Amino acid sequence: MLAQFPEPDGSTVVVASFGGAARHSAWYVNLAKHTDQVWIERNRKLIRVRPESLTGDERERVWRRIVAIAPGFAEYQRKTDRQSPVVRLTPVDY
Repeated sequence: MLAQFPEPDGSTVVVASFGGAARHSAWYVNLAKHTDQVWIERNRKLIRVRPESLTGDERERVWRRIVAIAPGFAEYQRKTDRQSPVVRLTPVDY
């Protein structure tokens, strides 16, 4: 189970914090290598999504919202030198 943060536009945001580990989690590495093969489950339905790693001001805005909701992510970030990726998952229309 991965924490997810719904966005007003229907997309979902996830954080690849890996609990503050020094390296990225395997799921994030796989997601980055296979962007055309990403699915999420919502309401017991599989939904194909397009991942987008957020950067700059947009990442900071979303990051602030995430740590306001789930402060543990800020603690994970303090444990590591790498920046935890914040990924937007946008449903793909068929």
